[in-house]
Amino acid sequence: GAAWGREPVAARCVVLVTSLGATAAALGAGMRAVGVPPEEEGWLDEEIDGVADACLDGGIGEGPLALRLTDLSTPGAYWLNPALPRDLEGRAVDP
Repeated sequence: GAAWGREPVAARCVVLVTSLGATAAALGAGMRAVGVPPEEEGWLDEEIDGVADACLDGGIGEGPLALRLTDLSTPGAYWLNPALPRDLEGRAVDP
């Protein structure tokens, strides 16, 4: 970020979230929110399932819809439509 002479662009940031509050903050800032369990071998908080852009729970890396870390890095498939600031219902907000 700033160490290289430029600030990070929110639409190009991914935040790993474990709570609904963190999810709301990431989405409100226009960042991607990826839900993860709060502890190893734990379960994803049900409140963020369906609210976060993606969720990594249980079968990480399995199946045709699995999210891979390479998807989170540019130019991965995750970046085709950059994130826009929004609330928990998906409505556009002013950051």
